[in-house]
Amino acid sequence: MKATLCVVAATGLWVIASGCGKGGGADSGAAVPPAVVAMLPDDAIVAMVAYPKRVLQTAPHLKPLLDDMQADTGIAPLDVEQVIGIFGFEPPGPRAPDARPFESAMIVRMAAPHGGDKFVADFLAPAKPEKVDVGERSFYHPAKDGPRPPLGRPNCLYLLDDHTFIAGDETDVRAMLAVKEVKTPLAKLLGSIDAASDFTLALANNDALAKMADEAKKEGGLPPPLMPFGDLPGLITSALLTVKTTPEVSLQLTVEAKDAAAAEKVAASIGPAKQMLAPMATALHGSASAKDSGEEKDLLDFVQGKLDKIVAGLTPKQEGNQVTIQIDGLGTVDDWAAKAAPQITRARDASRRMMALNNLRQLALGMLSYESNNNLFPQRAIFSKEGKPLLSWRVAILPFLDQQALYDQFHLEEPWDSEHNKPLIAKMPSLFADPQNKSAGEGLTRYVVPAGKDTVFDGDKACRIEDIPDGMSNTLLIVEVGADKAVTWTKPDDLEFDPQQPSAGLGTISDDGFAAAFCDGSVRRISKTIDAETLRRLVIRNDGLPVDSSKF
Repeated sequence: MKATLCVVAATGLWVIASGCGKGGGADSGAAVPPAVVAMLPDDAIVAMVAYPKRVLQTAPHLKPLLDDMQADTGIAPLDVEQVIGIFGFEPPGPRAPDARPFESAMIVRMAAPHGGDKFVADFLAPAKPEKVDVGERSFYHPAKDGPRPPLGRPNCLYLLDDHTFIAGDETDVRAMLAVKEVKTPLAKLLGSIDAASDFTLALANNDALAKMADEAKKEGGLPPPLMPFGDLPGLITSALLTVKTTPEVSLQLTVEAKDAAAAEKVAASIGPAKQMLAPMATALHGSASAKDSGEEKDLLDFVQGKLDKIVAGLTPKQEGNQVTIQIDGLGTVDDWAAKAAPQITRARDASRRMMALNNLRQLALGMLSYESNNNLFPQRAIFSKEGKPLLSWRVAILPFLDQQALYDQFHLEEPWDSEHNKPLIAKMPSLFADPQNKSAGEGLTRYVVPAGKDTVFDGDKACRIEDIPDGMSNTLLIVEVGADKAVTWTKPDDLEFDPQQPSAGLGTISDDGFAAAFCDGSVRRISKTIDAETLRRLVIRNDGLPVDSSKF
């Protein structure tokens, strides 16, 4: 039930909030700049055009989500005038082994100048930007000898002008820069988009979809629910979905068919579409349960009402080779935001908690790889000959996290804040970053080890597997402390364990507890309400006392 709800919430809010504003506030004219159209690869057939800056004018409920987006991307949505997404489609059939079809790229136009080199450095951080010349053009990607951008952020950036940049995978950006002659039918379709539309989704059919449908038929046929629509890819040349918000959200779908006869068949397919969607809308309403919160039930009721309107509004109008559908009265942008935002926030929080567990899993595996290579777990720090802690264990395991190049940059005989080592703080790998607080200070991490007598990290001793008689799966290796206890990742600074007050030093823990990795590489979240004795037993590696997993 909750998964269905999150999908509905995310879909509805994405379609509307990605770029809907008050009454198409942009001036009419070409929505997509000619310079962008001139860079469309041959296999680009889908485009999305949206205006994020307009959202805040009508949807104050979206502000928390937009703040999260700024933390994730480093860009404030209020500063984004326009976003254009270009998507490719790989046609069926053989292709050269080294050939990769165009997949996607985002073109972003800022309301103010983006800032050039400083913007590039901030966008790719913590990676160091490296300039690559392609003919008379240049793009930026992360230098090979350093950390990578955060997971999910594009790894390549091209500055189109002082307000506009293109972001994507390097292969896709190179493909756009290599275009000499535009052949995709998407170019003509983009030229017809009116900038007064708040959100537009465009499809230019280059016969790849028809070939895919034909291949599916040959391989055993389409699924029964899709059989009435199997011929559509071969009938249409383009489709345009536009969204406006005056005074409420309205949708218009315009389909261009190959001829009038094909248009009649497209119009006739709307009946089966309504028959398929109607029970889905009813099923959504019936998916509510007694466990759902009032907010969840309100969202279901709201979406149910809008789906009913959409189904009722699926009445095609045909003129020659064109089929149009107009649906009005779908509520305001803020109506959708108010209903969906709490659910999407919960889904994002759950995703970030999962990322924290995944980070810990990778760090624990790095520790185990270190142990496998050295027959010892790493010490809590890299120590000087005199026994002074210089650098964290987080630096020591870098080679086992595919970060050998970064490891080699450290002077291991110098402290973390030496003149040479201190600048490397800014190169913190994304594995150490806090996925729940993307705006955390530079080089701060919440992943620490419990250190102290009889822990895995006891003084300057290095622990062996045989030194953990309580069991690898019962002994904590790494824990996630509160954001108020975050430490500089290279600094030998960890959780000083006090067996009398086991939770001291964890800091402010969220209601759902904290993430932890065990010595066997397993990870889980530990309850905020774990009792002191159980936590003490989890940290001490050799007390011989059993651990009841139901207590944490």
